[in-house]
Amino acid sequence: MRASLARRLAKRLLAPLAWRETYRCMRLPWPEPAATIASAPFEVRVLDRSDLARCSREALYEISARFLDGIAARDDLCVGAFSGNQLVSYRFFAVQPTDIDAHLRFHFPPGWVYAYKAFTHPAWRGRRLHRELFLGSLPEVEHWKREPLGFVTLVMSDNESSAKALARVGFEPFASFSVLRVLSRPRLVKPADDAMEFRITLQ
Repeated sequence: MRASLARRLAKRLLAPLAWRETYRCMRLPWPEPAATIASAPFEVRVLDRSDLARCSREALYEISARFLDGIAARDDLCVGAFSGNQLVSYRFFAVQPTDIDAHLRFHFPPGWVYAYKAFTHPAWRGRRLHRELFLGSLPEVEHWKREPLGFVTLVMSDNESSAKALARVGFEPFASFSVLRVLSRPRLVKPADDAMEFRITLQ
């Protein structure tokens, strides 16, 4: 805990100059037919673009107009959990190379679904919604992307809480990518092998 705190403080002080960060790549083969979650205190459904536009007007949901502009021409899927009319959690899914930020892009082979940009309402955090949302998302994802091989995602190496939440769903780490940032801009990614099926590249 102390080491993690010291690392975060050091990163905050040094990040404007130079910093090496590591992305942990985790994947989950397509699960067997999931047990019902009918008893869960929410319903799971797809958010269409009008839903996302409404969310973008509330800073709480962390969906900016700029982000929506960036995915406007893409076929990305967003699945959310609702308690009544309140959105309590969501996650985005993609089936094509996806920007991590303005300078990095994540590539993965056909058949895999990239799970990214997860959010849980502050009042619902700590209730371990990740598994329920993933289980509830399976029919929607399979309808959107026929016969997927499974899910893949990226987690910063010092984000242990997210890694543990994904592990409870069944995700396992299988690769990592080291990124050197100078003046906050990435300059180098290792391994830098364009032949790798799962890889991060500089833009």
